[in-house]
Amino acid sequence: MGEKINKFFQTNNNNCKKIPKKPKKNNIIQAFGGKDSFSRHMECMIYQRDNGISSVGAGGLSEAVFNSILNLPDNDRFWNLYGQTVRLTIRDADNDKIVVLYNNFINWMNDYCQENNIKRFPAVINRLFFACLPGRITSFTTDARLWAVLSQIRVQFPDFQSEAHWIGKNFQLLDSLQQSIANQNLNHDLPQNRSIFFWWLYEELGEIRRQLETLEDWSSLLEAQRQIIFTGPPGTGKTLSAKRLAAFMLNGQVPEIGAVDDILTDLRMPFREGQPGAWDIVQFHPSYNYDDFVRGIRIRTENGQTVYTTENGPLLEMAAQAQAHADRSFILIIDEINRANVAAVLGEMIYALEYRGQPVRLQYGDGDATARLPANLYIIGTMNTADRSIGHIDYAVRRRFAFVPLLPDRTVVGGYHGDEELRAAALRKFDAVANLFNGEAALLSADYRAEDVQPGHSYFLAEDTNDLNQRMKYQVGPLLREYVADGVLEQNAIQRVEQIENGA
Repeated sequence: MGEKINKFFQTNNNNCKKIPKKPKKNNIIQAFGGKDSFSRHMECMIYQRDNGISSVGAGGLSEAVFNSILNLPDNDRFWNLYGQTVRLTIRDADNDKIVVLYNNFINWMNDYCQENNIKRFPAVINRLFFACLPGRITSFTTDARLWAVLSQIRVQFPDFQSEAHWIGKNFQLLDSLQQSIANQNLNHDLPQNRSIFFWWLYEELGEIRRQLETLEDWSSLLEAQRQIIFTGPPGTGKTLSAKRLAAFMLNGQVPEIGAVDDILTDLRMPFREGQPGAWDIVQFHPSYNYDDFVRGIRIRTENGQTVYTTENGPLLEMAAQAQAHADRSFILIIDEINRANVAAVLGEMIYALEYRGQPVRLQYGDGDATARLPANLYIIGTMNTADRSIGHIDYAVRRRFAFVPLLPDRTVVGGYHGDEELRAAALRKFDAVANLFNGEAALLSADYRAEDVQPGHSYFLAEDTNDLNQRMKYQVGPLLREYVADGVLEQNAIQRVEQIENGA
């Protein structure tokens, strides 16, 4: 940490001297001074994703949500509290008082969003506070990026304990920076320089940053599309990626590979008050049908009599909770989505996937029984592309999903193993398998594509050499033999498969 700070400020010291010590008034101060109309100011502050102050990326508002806030019958409450918070924040120099202001405003906004059935937008609120406090907090508008920088600081300061909320994390970041450079004669007090430094540190984070930005991209896609499918051959981490994305959207931090299930355990359906949302997972299979997933007739025995009742399946159960808590996120993972006849399983919900919030008449129930899928219900599917049953997903269903390919990645294998000998062995075996599908020595049938069938990197993430050899003999080898039998690989591939099984 100390070396990074020295390097940054020595590089940027001369440039920083050119920056005026008094930053120009930002948009919000100008607006409250009367230079802009209030509506124009609000559009700039809470709608525009990149307004010259800070970008909010996937955390921004849609046009529909922004217009709904402008047109709410009681929106005077929103604007009055907004204006009061801005004035008090700009005026107050005490960090503790600002933390109270921030918490009060966040809590009030959460209640307001729930009352008016609109989704929360913490990134937009965070940007508001940054505009009010230039130089006193960073321009990271999401907890995730703050968490990434804090994780780097913890390496240097093991006793560093992170605050729970965004603005507290910001104050801690600046305090840690101040302590680290207190004895250096550098221009670190310029507010612009401090914020730039943390972005520079973020750029230096490497793998953590790569994972965070991947999750942010997926999250942004899911926010826009509402339903996505991770596709790829066996062993590319599709189910794990779906869980990590769910944990990221609910928790706001990059989950470590081994901690995903721990994060998700307490957030699984049913939803409980105080949670950021909820998630659930179902697995499709050939006998899975509409009655299992959407709504069906259940048979019970009561007092010796057979009773028929209509009950919701996992989709409508989650939809009901999502509709009742519009300010929270609800995520349904469908594992192996192409194992079932998807069009038959979804039924009339195919329409509801695209036209969120609109009622759809149901097959079961009273004559006027309807259901709707709210905008805060997200669906993540996983699909094994090595299975030719992928063709069972018809075009009408496909059009309503975005598809995210997950391919075999050699860099994951290389970055996983700390032991140099084990890393070299894993990479050697990965290459031996990959060469069956790619390059001049490939033995892949012309009817198949390597990206659809090549075994993925997770097979090579072993704990030790013995574990790696067992994976080759009892998992990868049998899969490759099946490929030969099914015509995916040519018949003369069997000799190289035997070499892979035997540790060559």
